[in-house]
Amino acid sequence: MGKEVVRDSENGIFTRLNEAHSLSSGLKAVFTADVMAGMELLRRACGGHGFNQYCGIVHLLSETAPTVTYEG
Repeated sequence: MGKEVVRDSENGIFTRLNEAHSLSSGLKAVFTADVMAGMELLRRACGGHGFNQYCGIVHLLSETAPTVTYEG
């Protein structure tokens, strides 16, 4: 679908643009939720080290957590 939408828009045809926007908006919400779930699983797999600052996971989680809200 993506290639067709781009090709059509290059030719001035925008009939499928709403469909593409709806699909990409929904996928952003799904992907950000999946990323957060995966990062939480990774943190848990590290045990107590997952909470240590030197591990870096806590920083990544704090940077990524808001994306679930504003992308969803």
